[in-house]
Amino acid sequence: MKIISLMYHCVYKDDILESGFINNTALAYKLRASVFENQVALIADYCIKNRKPMASVTFTFDDGGISFYNIIAPILEKYGFKGTFFIPTAYIGTKGFLNKEQIVELYHRGHIIGSHSHTHPENLSELSPKQIDYEWQKSIDLLSTIIGNIVTVASIPNGFESKNIIESAKRYGITRLYTSNPTTSYKEVEGVTIIGRYALQSNFSNQYVLSILHSKSTRLRIQMRWIILQIAKEILGKKYIEIHKILFNKFRI
Repeated sequence: MKIISLMYHCVYKDDILESGFINNTALAYKLRASVFENQVALIADYCIKNRKPMASVTFTFDDGGISFYNIIAPILEKYGFKGTFFIPTAYIGTKGFLNKEQIVELYHRGHIIGSHSHTHPENLSELSPKQIDYEWQKSIDLLSTIIGNIVTVASIPNGFESKNIIESAKRYGITRLYTSNPTTSYKEVEGVTIIGRYALQSNFSNQYVLSILHSKSTRLRIQMRWIILQIAKEILGKKYIEIHKILFNKFRI
């Protein structure tokens, strides 16, 4: 069964700043609750009409915002889905982020809890091996203690994948590592399953979201844009964010 993993971030009802990070990069990925629910409902309907298992679509969420608990999980459950929630543990219990009790409840409701590093570095791949180890070890230890079970799933902050990051994640028990690479293909690296995801931004139409599920040509175009963005990251560093917005706005459906 082909599984398509979608990457969301925070969702908000009234104020875009109410959940998660408040920098410009994060804001581009935040959806209104009504928009998010419409997308989940359409995806559920798509699965039913096309006789595809609900498990053929994976909903993943980065950044650990409070909306995971008070907006996202109830909507997912309403339509028969569970979420995979990635949490940067340095922010647990701070304003706009999940607290320990909410993480435990999400886990007991059947959602997956994973690491999103400890401090959410802007570029994890630029850190020293010792610093990368700290980011994974600290986060995984904290989350495992909170939920009372070993955390084996993680996602890489900002999508900066590297061999050092994968090797370090493996050392601390990660068996599934989600990236920002938009692909349905899995790969095994150093004994870790690397899983790509399709990132959803606030300006994406419902038609576009559905086309990710059913259109190979849409997924191919997204993959090509992602490759261009990787080149931009290498050449322009932080300025790649501007190119990211231009490309996705220009070619959105």
